[in-house]
Amino acid sequence: MEATIVNGTKACSSPKGQSALGAMVANLVEGNPDLPPIAVHIYKIPIMNAFAVSGGSIIITEELIGTAGRPDESASVLAHEIGHVAHLHPEAQLVLLMGVEVLENIFTG
Repeated sequence: MEATIVNGTKACSSPKGQSALGAMVANLVEGNPDLPPIAVHIYKIPIMNAFAVSGGSIIITEELIGTAGRPDESASVLAHEIGHVAHLHPEAQLVLLMGVEVLENIFTG
């Protein structure tokens, strides 16, 4: 699913940025041992957004990071996406879409 969204777009992976991102994620998930493993990737996608995708991955666009005035603004977006991962929202959406497709196939042949 991540590959479909990023569609070959370049990932941002500077060591300094990865270190800061890792520290931010560690602070946000601290004290919650029930969370699945989370992987956060920043891509040069020309929109300002973030997405939680199945498997515990979060995609943040470079434009969102660049638009944020302070690190806590990026952290709040990341916390929101971690909430989606924690509650398995991407997986639930996939199940819903698959169910709709099955029903469509039943009724339309």
